[in-house]
Amino acid sequence: MNTRRRIIAVAVPLVAGGALVVAILAIQSSHARSASRSYAAAAGEPAITGVTTASGTNTDTVVGFTVAAPASATPALTAQQALDVVWPVEGAPGNPTSVTAEYGDITLPNLGVSSAPVWIFTYQPKSCIPRHGPGGGCIDANYHTIASSTTGAFIASYVERRADGSTD
Repeated sequence: MNTRRRIIAVAVPLVAGGALVVAILAIQSSHARSASRSYAAAAGEPAITGVTTASGTNTDTVVGFTVAAPASATPALTAQQALDVVWPVEGAPGNPTSVTAEYGDITLPNLGVSSAPVWIFTYQPKSCIPRHGPGGGCIDANYHTIASSTTGAFIASYVERRADGSTD
């Protein structure tokens, strides 16, 4: 299998509209996947407890992406197949026991992604993200991974937490 990877990582605290969001983004591209790919859950992979499809358009101006209703009603890979591919690559901090999946088309201009069909996985319970600086410890935050719904390839992950301490 011929795989080409380009990884760009950004881990920065962002403040917008009174919310502090820690964004961790990376992108990986690959091609020439085997048509006979088999899918199997990897060690520690959480169970999918809910699957939805995006409707309308939702823009996250802090992280810098837009999710819209998908152009295709049926993804090439099921949520489970995409999770089976992306979990061994990216995983999630902590020990998530479940994950929800949302199917949609994403535009991520900062990473050169334009209207790509994706699965967005949100892990539960919230993850303990290491806190750097005085006090150490960690913060409980929502952790999301974005994977191609065509190949299951990792596109990006991000963590969110509001400045007031909430994680809504």
